[in-house]
Order: sequence, then C-alpha cells, then structure tokens
Amino acid sequence: MYTVNKKGAVPAPNPTGPLVVAADAAVNPTRGIYGTGHLATNGMWGLTATKFDGREGPESVNIVYDLVAIYNALLHLTRYPTTVPDDTPIHILTDSEYAKQLLNTWTGRSAHLRDGEAPTRQFPPGYISSDRLATPPLLVKLRALIQADADRYTWEWVAGHDGHPLNEFADSAAKLAMRVAGRSESASSTKTLPPQWAETRLADWRALERTKEAV
Repeated sequence: MYTVNKKGAVPAPNPTGPLVVAADAAVNPTRGIYGTGHLATNGMWGLTATKFDGREGPESVNIVYDLVAIYNALLHLTRYPTTVPDDTPIHILTDSEYAKQLLNTWTGRSAHLRDGEAPTRQFPPGYISSDRLATPPLLVKLRALIQADADRYTWEWVAGHDGHPLNEFADSAAKLAMRVAGRSESASSTKTLPPQWAETRLADWRALERTKEAV
C-alpha cells in the first residue's frame, strides 16, 4: 500500500470575506485504508491516503476520518509554508452532521448545552484519544487547533453527493487518493487530475455565488 500526500494550488481570485474550504473523507474498512481531500476558494487543494491509525471505533470510522479530513485541510491552510494570513476567517464545509456537532461541542456552540454545562462526549464513540498508541491522536490535535483560535473558524453542513462544487472536489480527491494508496490507480493521477478538477469546481463555485448574489 502507498501513502499518498499531495498538495497544490490553482490560480483563483483573492476571496472576499471568509476563506471557504470543503473537506471530505472516503474509507475502505475491508482494506483498512482511508483517503481525504479538500479544496479552498483561494485555489489550495490537497489529498492524502494511508492506513487506519487504530484509534477509530468500529461504529465511528466514517466520522473519525471526516474529522481527520478537516484537520488535514486546516493544517494545509494554516501551517503549510504557503499559508493564508493569520487574520483570515476560515469557513469549513463538511457533509458530516456529526462532525459539525462535534466542532460545536469543542467551542461551546452546541445548542443543547446550558450555560456552564460541560459536553458529555468530546470524541466519536470508541475513539482512543490517549497517548497509549504510537499513532498521533489527530482529533485531539484538531480540537486544540480549533480551540486555540475559535473565533477564526466557522462551519456549515452541506449535503454530500448533491452537486456542491467544493464538496464534490473533496469527495473525488479522497476517493482518488484511496485508489492510489490501494494501487488500483496510478500515482501519476494525483499530479494531473486534482488541478483539473480544482479549476472546474472553483469555476462552478464562483458561478453559484454569482447566482446567489443576483437573487
């Protein structure tokens, strides 16, 4: 199995307002591998794939790696050598309702919590957040990243497989990375396909935004 970690950027107008990024994951429980993908409105994109890290509970595999996809996206945007300015707000799109709820919990935005009430669950069911495993606890790292600058980040649930341009890229990129990791597709595809997809999806995104503004 290959490990996939590919990042890039395509030309895009400087976004006004928050930088929007969609992140998604694809999993293959039978083979124990997952892929992630993300695309931001400034043109930055990325995809990764590797084996399960052993921290996921059997009932929450999809949830865990949807959150890992968000972590990979934010790490790319905020820690990569070419990053967005520190004062740029970042708006996250996810097609996981549970991921959105957990982000709300980490930042005290859960509607069901009373003032001063502590959330009962910090991670998906069965997730091992302790340091007793060799693999890094990526969801612990994601929580810390979000909580360190909570006012910078907002998030929104979008329907998956419903034609949303940014989410469609993230989904396709995650699946491509997983196929390459599983050796059912050539690694060269990660060099050629994502830039093409990113340009197309960003053009679709801008057209969608213009339509919204015209209404």
